[in-house]
Amino acid sequence: RPSGLAFSSSDDLYVVDTLNHRVQVLTPHGEFKSQWGSFGDDEGQLNMPWGIALDLAGDIYVTDWRNDRVQKFNAFGEFSMAFGSSGDGEGQFNRPNGVAIDPEGDIYVCDWMNDRVQIFDRSGGFKDMLVGHSGMSKWGRTFLDANPDIERKLALASQNIAIKERFYRPISVHVDSEGKVFVADCYRHRIQIYQKLNST
Repeated sequence: RPSGLAFSSSDDLYVVDTLNHRVQVLTPHGEFKSQWGSFGDDEGQLNMPWGIALDLAGDIYVTDWRNDRVQKFNAFGEFSMAFGSSGDGEGQFNRPNGVAIDPEGDIYVCDWMNDRVQIFDRSGGFKDMLVGHSGMSKWGRTFLDANPDIERKLALASQNIAIKERFYRPISVHVDSEGKVFVADCYRHRIQIYQKLNST
């Protein structure tokens, strides 16, 4: 069951093969090139991997869903590092799924059952989190909602906003070249968009 995909700078396609606990690499023409991963919880092993992202250096980040961690591999699929553990504290996960890397190398991870997106530095150190537009940080105080009725609004977030405005099972995240962070808020049927602000 494929769940996540990403392209390399050479247009190779990386596909997360969830139920086979592996990542497959295909050429731009869809031909098999390589694969790595096996079932387990040791370094480099996977248990229902879900999301995948590549950074500018070509390193690969995979969310290891049932192991509640993110693993980093080099371009050859060799294990580099892992971060995260089971729980609801900072840097812990309860079924991580979507993952993205911003132009500065920060790592964004959808923490599915904890209803948040966590942000890490390139070494896997916890930096901050998003919980929906009721809780803002330097990652943005403006938001855009798109619901099934195609209604849109742009507003200043309030710290007193209702709980329904928080994430409910965020499933996917993407960061564009301008630092906009797009989060698919699955059970709220909407996309929330943040603009990462300068830390200065």
